[in-house]
Amino acid sequence: MRGPSQANLQKLEAGQDHFVTAIRPSCQQALLAEAAAHLEEVSLSNGAAVRAWRTRRVIAGQQRDAVVVFSPQLYAGQLRGGYNSAGAERRVSNRRSEEFGGIR
Repeated sequence: MRGPSQANLQKLEAGQDHFVTAIRPSCQQALLAEAAAHLEEVSLSNGAAVRAWRTRRVIAGQQRDAVVVFSPQLYAGQLRGGYNSAGAERRVSNRRSEEFGGIR
């Protein structure tokens, strides 16, 4: 898991400290799969509405709050990035294939 270090999370005192971090979705696939069925629309203080789910999980050895928020804009950007990356890999593969006489 990338993000907050285990040592820093251990320093947090329950009920005393507040800490927010983002964890890469690829590191939390089981949590995201579970969250998909639980997302509900939540109104934020700025009036925006988001789909979110709050639960408790053991993180860095202690029970902690976990909040999953779905962002359509971020999701769309990740899809574009994935498509762009796949397209670039395909172009490199095609060039290499051409360099070696069409053998793939």
